Amino acid sequence: MTDIKEEIKLKLIMLKIERAEAWHNPDMKLWVAKNSAVWALEHELNKLSKSTSNTPESPKRHTLRGPKPRQMTRVIEEMKKDIENGFDIRSQKSDVLATRYGASRDTCRKALDKLFENAADI
Repeated sequence: MTDIKEEIKLKLIMLKIERAEAWHNPDMKLWVAKNSAVWALEHELNKLSKSTSNTPESPKRHTLRGPKPRQMTRVIEEMKKDIENGFDIRSQKSDVLATRYGASRDTCRKALDKLFENAADI
């Protein structure tokens, strides 16, 4: 398998040289053909590299942010508690709210809009 990869790498280098030389040719068809061949070999080399690697795929990373509906609900509940405790949310800037509630500014803004849209629930 290593011999095949080395052979492809060598062909790729040769094609890249030919592609560079074809750039000066007034007929762009030659350059396009060489460029397509380079892309095909690079793709083949990538496929071989992935199929022969013994390293397992990395697990999906977990982000600190939760799903938006759950986070939106959490922020709204915390805002309701703060309003009940006398904290004036409307006078705060969105970056202050984002820091206070651990969510993005956009999420805090939307939660604030939703909260005062349903002001009877407070």
